[in-house]
Amino acid sequence: MSVSSSSSTTKLHLNGTIVCGFEGKNGEEAPYVFEAKTNSNYIATSTSENVIKIYSSSSFEHLNTFHGHSSTINELNFFHSNPHLLFSASSDQNICLWDLRTNNPIKILNEKGNGFFSFSLNANDSMIASGIQEDILVWDIRTWNKVVQYSSFHPEDITQVKFHPIHHHLLYTGSMDGSICVTDTRISDEEEALTEGIHLEDSIQNIGFYGVQREKLWIQTHSERLSFYQEGIRIGEFDNPRLNLSNPQIEFNYLVSCTYDPSENQLYVAAGTHSGTIGLGLVNEQSMALIATMEGGHNGVLRSVQFDVGTKQVVSAGEDSRVCFWSDKESERASMNENKASKKRIARDLTKPY
Repeated sequence: MSVSSSSSTTKLHLNGTIVCGFEGKNGEEAPYVFEAKTNSNYIATSTSENVIKIYSSSSFEHLNTFHGHSSTINELNFFHSNPHLLFSASSDQNICLWDLRTNNPIKILNEKGNGFFSFSLNANDSMIASGIQEDILVWDIRTWNKVVQYSSFHPEDITQVKFHPIHHHLLYTGSMDGSICVTDTRISDEEEALTEGIHLEDSIQNIGFYGVQREKLWIQTHSERLSFYQEGIRIGEFDNPRLNLSNPQIEFNYLVSCTYDPSENQLYVAAGTHSGTIGLGLVNEQSMALIATMEGGHNGVLRSVQFDVGTKQVVSAGEDSRVCFWSDKESERASMNENKASKKRIARDLTKPY
């Protein structure tokens, strides 16, 4: 995606919309979409109905709905080497592995505790990791054996778990205690495994990597502070990014997340309004500027905004049950998919009038 970094703000085009559900006959709200993940074949969404809905990435056709979880699905991750395999992690204490060409999970991992709130698959598809309360758990998925369990790094619940995208043995974990720990998962001894520690004053909401070698780390806290670190040293920080992005024409109500475009080596920060407008800011360690807005796709709070490397699009998901696709190039697909969704709803209402 190529968006000018000049002082003017670009309006990105809505290139497609998937509607994942509708309001009920008795006034029930349409299901929220918590997350949308994409690869070359599929679009996977997790909804507030505790289901995973799968769509074709080329046609947006609904392909399947998976019902394997009984509580909130907190994270989805596609395999890197096989586009048909998808992991899901849930508050129901289960991690499920799905083959999207079938109807049932092909593997279920269960751990007693408060459930899996964050989950990561490493870059060579050999290990998965998650957190259960204060414990960090790592499995070798070639044998499905639990190979590592760290219990002394975080005194409070773990909120984020991310393998480094290049150094696939390094695991980054963030916690409600305001700390981030970097561990070498090849080492089982806890004292030797810890390679780096970062301490912030606020609980950790989200983390991610950027830079040519993903050598830098961005950190989002629950108080909406945005910090940047390299080798454990803070190299930049913004106390309230959404205020930096707001202007007299538009006031953003919340920060969504950061998303990285490796092809341009650019880091973006996304903010939203209660009515569904998305703001995209270009950010580095010293500066932040609103460069693009996205309007007309959503009418509620955003839950996820990510950059799709394959299609060079921004993918957004929200509480209005929609997944939207945006870019700097105009497409006819948006109106086509809105018409399809409207026709499906009309057909449903006609066949079920009561």
